[in-house]
Amino acid sequence: MDWMFWMPEGGTWNELFVFTATLWVIHQTVSLGSALLFKILHDQERFPTLRAQKGKKPSEEMVKSAWKEWIVNHIFSVPILMAFVLYPLFVLRGGSISASLPSVMEVLVDITVCVFVNETIFYFSHRLLHNRKLFRLIHRKHHLFRQVRPVSSEYAHPLENLINIIAMYAGLVIMGSSFFTWGLWVALRIYETNDGHSGYEHIDSASRHAFHHQYPHKGCYGTAIGFWDRVLGTDQNWREWKEKQRVKAEKAASA
Repeated sequence: MDWMFWMPEGGTWNELFVFTATLWVIHQTVSLGSALLFKILHDQERFPTLRAQKGKKPSEEMVKSAWKEWIVNHIFSVPILMAFVLYPLFVLRGGSISASLPSVMEVLVDITVCVFVNETIFYFSHRLLHNRKLFRLIHRKHHLFRQVRPVSSEYAHPLENLINIIAMYAGLVIMGSSFFTWGLWVALRIYETNDGHSGYEHIDSASRHAFHHQYPHKGCYGTAIGFWDRVLGTDQNWREWKEKQRVKAEKAASA
């Protein structure tokens, strides 16, 4: 029996291994590295004025549960997905590990498309999951974390994780991106989602998502760029809240 019957022409076991191993290592390095960075910052109470909800922590039980799920997903689900779904799609779109490096312009164009496609799919699917019934059936699990930490970024219902995976990789498949661009985008996207769940409000995107977890039904459904939130006005509650926080801080400083 041909065990490669599901593989598009041009795929090989050697390339499958390199593709999977490389993307998996990038994924784990960025995911664990950023999680460790923010854990150290929280444990040492660094930059207290930037800590969301004044540094309030999620419960230890929730964090342990999320880490258990993270380990299972990253040891089994992620490499299986990369090897048997993403690599065939990479090959189907003409990709090859041995292809020459792309130009800077090609990389920039592809990453721009990835950012916009990810933002679009994520925003509208995420907003849909805040429908009362879908929230209760699917999205509620992710929002058990009212105070966020990086490990909570992938703590979600399997269907929600599947939608997020489609959002993450669709741009690469659409563009037929190079292997270099695949690796770069994985690093950028994994850091971005962990940054949004960092528990810090050092940039607007992290502040918006911390606000979203604190007030789940007050908007802010997008990714770091916040394009659709801005266009459709679903970040207005966050903007008003942010302004109140600024005024409160100014009064406290002048008191």
